[in-house]
Amino acid sequence: MQKKLFSLLIGIIFLSSCSHTQITPEPEEKNKQEAVAAVKQTRNIKEEKMASFKETINLEDESFELDSWNYDNFDSMEKVINEVINQYGFSKKNLGIAYYNLVSGESYYLNENKAIHAASTNKVSTCILISNLIKQHKLNWTTRLQANPSHFEEGAGDITNHPLKSSYTVDDLVYNALVYSDNTAWNILIDYYSKHVGDYWTAIIKQSKLKNPPESLKSHLNYATPRMLQNYLYQVATEDQHQRILNYLFLSEPNERFKLFVKNGMATKYGQYGPGYHDIGIYYDGKRPAYILVLMTRDIGTVDLFMGELNLRVNQYYRYQLSH
Repeated sequence: MQKKLFSLLIGIIFLSSCSHTQITPEPEEKNKQEAVAAVKQTRNIKEEKMASFKETINLEDESFELDSWNYDNFDSMEKVINEVINQYGFSKKNLGIAYYNLVSGESYYLNENKAIHAASTNKVSTCILISNLIKQHKLNWTTRLQANPSHFEEGAGDITNHPLKSSYTVDDLVYNALVYSDNTAWNILIDYYSKHVGDYWTAIIKQSKLKNPPESLKSHLNYATPRMLQNYLYQVATEDQHQRILNYLFLSEPNERFKLFVKNGMATKYGQYGPGYHDIGIYYDGKRPAYILVLMTRDIGTVDLFMGELNLRVNQYYRYQLSH
């Protein structure tokens, strides 16, 4: 019988700890300091689980899978998501979640109006502004935008990691910003909008279509709320002019975060800055956009396994609902 992943990892960490500490099997005489250390070890199990995940589990092994859930035990997506959170033991105050089912209209929200640094997830919103300019015939995908050394910012991507050219096509910039999370490409797009169209950040907030944007959004550049990011993804999923954005989101970060277990049908964009670690995505069931999922985290570390399992359970329950 397949052992539960969580129990397996706890066992691995427990055995590793025992191999470095000599413990006399006298429960009634257990040293108080050892008891305190055991409690601390249990509290830190999430961090150790995340750190050792890729070393202890071979995701290339086709036989590997998470434990199956009996979804007859759930009657809403809210209960599924809360169960995942509870199993990992995270405090809800450190999470922001937006889930919206584009088929049934079911939704789930947690801290959806709390603004925190959005990191690279806001590259989607920038590209939406550019895509709208193309629809308005103010740009086209082959228009070349000027670049200069002030645009350079370290990170991934072909533009950042090759000698800077004097200009790039809009398509090159959007592709690199979304597929490789290229910061230099992003800066070129932002600079163009600011100089030739209007105030960039005001436009970003307006484009989010939030009815009552929190004041913290107005005073903090590149912040976002889960609801805000959900609204951007909704536009990508439902407005034809953003098809190219969608295509590039399908190509981004394969087999990571939301795509860790749901490898097909996911159009995603991650973001990481300081204590924040996020992923956002649209799941397509064939050609139909099925659901939007936004996860923003703060002060809980690099939580790829949590992100992957959250989307897996959401995806499985979505399919369960279709068949019941």
